Amino acid sequence: MQESQFSLKGKTILLTGATSGIGKECAGIFAKLGANLVLSGRSESKLKTVSKELGLENRHSICADLSDENSLSLLAQKAPPLDGFVACAGVHYSSLLKFSDESEIEKTINLNCTAQIKLTRFLLKNKKFNKGASLVFISSTSAFLPQPAISAYSASKAALIAFAKALSAEIAPRKCRVNAICPALVKTPMTESFLNQNPDLAKIDEAKYPLGYGKPEYVANAAAFLLSDASVWITGTSLTVDGGLTGSK
Repeated sequence: MQESQFSLKGKTILLTGATSGIGKECAGIFAKLGANLVLSGRSESKLKTVSKELGLENRHSICADLSDENSLSLLAQKAPPLDGFVACAGVHYSSLLKFSDESEIEKTINLNCTAQIKLTRFLLKNKKFNKGASLVFISSTSAFLPQPAISAYSASKAALIAFAKALSAEIAPRKCRVNAICPALVKTPMTESFLNQNPDLAKIDEAKYPLGYGKPEYVANAAAFLLSDASVWITGTSLTVDGGLTGSK
């Protein structure tokens, strides 16, 4: 029987930020769809734990600190030839700009954007993308839906969308594709701790979502689609996955 165009069977996919939240969910879903996964995270112990939890002990994993350029270079060198790359790693701080810590601003811009650009550059220089590879960057609706106290975060995610669009034109001659996904609030361990501390505020905020807050698998499913052959004619764009939040504005 012919493989579904939505299958990832036989595709080798590098996944950063694989130890928690959306990245961890991506690992589980991609594996079920038949992908050969290369998991990356900053903590070797967490990588081992996630691999065990998801039954992926036999999958390739590479420990890497995305804030360190040498680590990025080594990650690119160690990676096998790739059919897909999903950049899930990132960080989020919430503070009015005048009260923001300079180190938090730098970390936000670096991990959410600069590190993604540098890693992609290293992967390209090491010729790690097979013809027809698909690259997916996790951005955010914050890139185009301004809110107080997340200006640096919004800037980093907006830059990631622009980067994906520009890069898509560069590597299109090899039939490689580049897209971004823009989720709104997704319930992960990080966001749920904040929501639990502010239940009344969370209730008011979630009411703005026609379909309610998101789950990690909603974003992972979108990423799987963009990695699959079913999206072979989609590049240079961003897919909004937000439960109707921005559509209701």
